[in-house]
Amino acid sequence: MKTISIYEFKKLIARDDWQREQEHEILDSLVIETEEWINENEGLGLIETNKIMGSACKTSTLLGVKINYNEGFSYNEFDSSSLTYGTEGLFEVWCIEGITVVDEDGDTLDVYDLAEHLDLNFSCIDYSWLEIANRRQRCVSI
Repeated sequence: MKTISIYEFKKLIARDDWQREQEHEILDSLVIETEEWINENEGLGLIETNKIMGSACKTSTLLGVKINYNEGFSYNEFDSSSLTYGTEGLFEVWCIEGITVVDEDGDTLDVYDLAEHLDLNFSCIDYSWLEIANRRQRCVSI
């Protein structure tokens, strides 16, 4: 594995010729019920819907260096406004392979020290592939 300085790392990540790919996986779903105002009967009703949960990964590669960013996401089926995503609870958010980076004193920097230097090009995941169709969920009276 190649060892580079933090200065060299900053120059490397500033390059604009990184190859980027995204992957996603639906991991689970569960039925949830939420209260919602129903105009037809002017009262509250329970709406059943599927909550979909998954994981997404963005991989950036250049010159034998691979940087992975991972996050989880969830959304309610048929409700595009319910999409949420983030890194809370994940064991491994960042992974950098192919290099070891050292600071000015020669000490090895860990992945979270290096992640502070990475911009949104390394971590911004595009969720447009979800194409969540908006459709009314079935209503169950309270």
